[in-house]
Amino acid sequence: MKNMINIPPHTHSDPIIFALSLDKKRQKEHIVFGVSTQVRSYLDGLSGASVLFHAERPLGTFLFEIESQSQADWNLHAHSLLAEALASPVGRTEKVEKAKKYLKDMLASDNAVCRFTACKSLSVYEYLQKPFDLTDKRSDYEYRAANISRAFKQVIWGGDKSISVAQSLKRVQKTLETNGFAPDTRAEIHYPSRTGQDEWIIVSDSLYPTILYYLSRLNDWKLCFCNCTNCKTVFVAPSKHYSLCSDACRQVQRRQNKRAFDERAQSNGYDIDYKNVTQRMRNRLSSLKKQPDVTTVELQKAQETFVSFRGSALERKKNIKTGEDRKEFQNWLFAQERAFEAICLSASDSMST
Repeated sequence: MKNMINIPPHTHSDPIIFALSLDKKRQKEHIVFGVSTQVRSYLDGLSGASVLFHAERPLGTFLFEIESQSQADWNLHAHSLLAEALASPVGRTEKVEKAKKYLKDMLASDNAVCRFTACKSLSVYEYLQKPFDLTDKRSDYEYRAANISRAFKQVIWGGDKSISVAQSLKRVQKTLETNGFAPDTRAEIHYPSRTGQDEWIIVSDSLYPTILYYLSRLNDWKLCFCNCTNCKTVFVAPSKHYSLCSDACRQVQRRQNKRAFDERAQSNGYDIDYKNVTQRMRNRLSSLKKQPDVTTVELQKAQETFVSFRGSALERKKNIKTGEDRKEFQNWLFAQERAFEAICLSASDSMST
């Protein structure tokens, strides 16, 4: 990912564009933006291409960034100020400085949508403040800024985290049918000349086509929005059965599960007995697997016994209600361990005969 330092001014012939590609197999999205000629050179694999931003992220990240935006905030802190600065010299310096401070913070964020919007906002402003014959620069800037940020009013899932991709897609389609503008439907599908296999969607004025394209692909691929039980965020997954969004959350959940198990074990005792017996049996099975002369039949018998033991133990644990139940369970555990050890010893003895 590259930091954006010098933002080129907007031009009609070489505007700043936003390109996105989706990879179903790797569950990744790839975003690139910069001036048109440089982005296209980058996509075509030409050396020396210099873009303003490029990053590969988990699938769905772009949609989550869109959902987090507020058109009102962008208008209040940047777009209205720059539009007013173009309209009148009164207070211009203060307004521009205030807007640029906000945009500088957006450029420094890890949010690609924020960075692209800030980049476009500054680029168009720098272009319009140049001396040339345009009667109403304020209106022109407001129109362009509204195109850039209009998609931020779009609710993709909102408070309904159980919504499906198909429902989100229909919601966006309905918005465009009733309140869409011409820039919201303009996009280009690009196949780089280096491979001709990767598919990219390219937009310049509005991010709406990118949202529509993204949801359409997720819907075609039968992917789902899921809710992470750990961090409570929405993520994209192959089915609704997924409950954790990342390796980090899975690790947190494992720690929480272990802590809960340890706390429960301290209070009831039999969980510790089960854990210790299971671990000893697992170690014994691992040792048996390493013995070169053990037969497949004998090893399979030991493995099936271990699997059966674990299933039965988990069921028996659920039925423990009293101290007497706990004592019976512990006696059963140790009896199962002795029987398993006998199977392993029998396999070892057969190798020596």
